[in-house]
Amino acid sequence: MKPKALVVGAAGQLGRRLVSSLGGDYEVVAWTRAELDLGDLESIGPKILALRPSVVVNAAAYTAVDKAQSEPELARRVNGQAPGLLGQAARELGIPVVHFSTDYVFSGEKTGPYLETDPTGPLNQYGRTKLEGEQALLAAQPLSLIFRISWVYSFDQPCFYNTMRKLLVTKEELKVVADQIGAPSPAGWLADQAALVLKLWGNMAPEQREAAAGLYHLSPEGQTSWFGFAQEILGSLRLHQEVPCRLSPIPAQDYPTPAQRPANSVMHNRRLAMTFGLPRPDWLTLFFVEIAPNLRGARPSGTKPS
Repeated sequence: MKPKALVVGAAGQLGRRLVSSLGGDYEVVAWTRAELDLGDLESIGPKILALRPSVVVNAAAYTAVDKAQSEPELARRVNGQAPGLLGQAARELGIPVVHFSTDYVFSGEKTGPYLETDPTGPLNQYGRTKLEGEQALLAAQPLSLIFRISWVYSFDQPCFYNTMRKLLVTKEELKVVADQIGAPSPAGWLADQAALVLKLWGNMAPEQREAAAGLYHLSPEGQTSWFGFAQEILGSLRLHQEVPCRLSPIPAQDYPTPAQRPANSVMHNRRLAMTFGLPRPDWLTLFFVEIAPNLRGARPSGTKPS
């Protein structure tokens, strides 16, 4: 009989892929918000203890970065407090938690890629609450894996990629921020990597597993700006259709948002490579691997055939 993996947030773009990626090694229980709402803090412990999984994989989060500025308490419950409660239940059961955090825990002031040991300094409420969640989880259950991820996209879920696909075929010109950099990360690749790391980690001796627990950066190599990412999306669309839209780079100050974003979201994957020996492919290679099979004849979600 396979061990049981609970995926929390199973309806999201990462959660859906995790259900698939973990299916080979686990009996996967997929909980959406309907089964477990992390905003309802009192329900978390009892539900986890009743299910008694072998591992909890938390892909749920309050991800509305701008809206979090006006809903700070809800964001704190879901992102900051709930991971600690997942950790408490997991520790009582003697099982690990796999949790996903964000590049937004950093200020973006560093000139090079961020390491796990670099000082944090989130600029917005979303980043602050995600950092609180990291700390709460590790305090409650140190035998956990936390992956900081960045610029997540997929072909079939709301994200920057799909927003661009829709706008590029309907607008004559788009202005895109060019002075914020990061590494776009396909949700399927992230899920596969997390599942593989969990398997490798689980096969370690207990003392090795304890030493290898904790915080990791999980992102592709290389970097680009939002403008650069949009250029690649436009180029991929033009492989199969005429897209007359023009792209223009602008500074972030010309596109004000309620929540400030870090200028540099690039993260170094040194600890992951040293601990598990996994290769780190370039973001652009992963982009075409993820997107190319879906391009021909596809329409952005939310659009209708003409």
